Amino acid sequence: MEEEMELNLKDLWEVIHKRRKLIIAITALCVIIAAIVTMFLIKPKYEGKVSIVIGKENARYFYEDKYTSSDVMMYQKLVKTYVEIATSKKVVEQVNEEFKEYEYKQLKEMIHANPKVDTQLFTITVQALSPKDASEIANSVTEIFIEECKYILPAGELNILDKAFISSEPISPNVKLNIVISLFLGLMVSIGICFLLEYMDTKVKDEEELHNLIGIPVLASIPFDESLVVK
Repeated sequence: MEEEMELNLKDLWEVIHKRRKLIIAITALCVIIAAIVTMFLIKPKYEGKVSIVIGKENARYFYEDKYTSSDVMMYQKLVKTYVEIATSKKVVEQVNEEFKEYEYKQLKEMIHANPKVDTQLFTITVQALSPKDASEIANSVTEIFIEECKYILPAGELNILDKAFISSEPISPNVKLNIVISLFLGLMVSIGICFLLEYMDTKVKDEEELHNLIGIPVLASIPFDESLVVK
């Protein structure tokens, strides 16, 4: 069993080694294509992010209004409700009035709200092709959302922990990640092609392969001489 495994591994390595140029060529091509597409064809996206904390109203002014465990649990559950309000049609439509260069559907897809698990925090993020638009829209969504919550769900005090700022670093595309993925993809595809070509090649290549096929030892072989070929 061990000998058979060793032979199989040896055969696999021989196939890879024999067609190494093809493997290198296909892998290099995949990496080059991924680099070109990532750096020149995909437009970079920027993100503006605002962090919001939900607290007990007046708790910071009066000691008797300090938090209880039930308060913490309630506000953690309210986070999900606030997330839905932040991305609601009512909020997005008001933001759209300020940023009329965007369509409502386009703006809706740009705005995201995500709760922080087991905390009273959640974030409002906006992804846009312009770093300035990303930060300005994120801050605008936050202001409108907090104002609307005073009437829709005045269950706590909403405070901005971190405002969105203009970032010069895009969040996508990730050049390094895409190149690494294309490298592994190129290797897998090229090795697969090599084994497919080997499987389709039915020619007997040497005495050992002939012996394995017919089970009879090879006593002699006649070398091929091109000068004897009739033209």
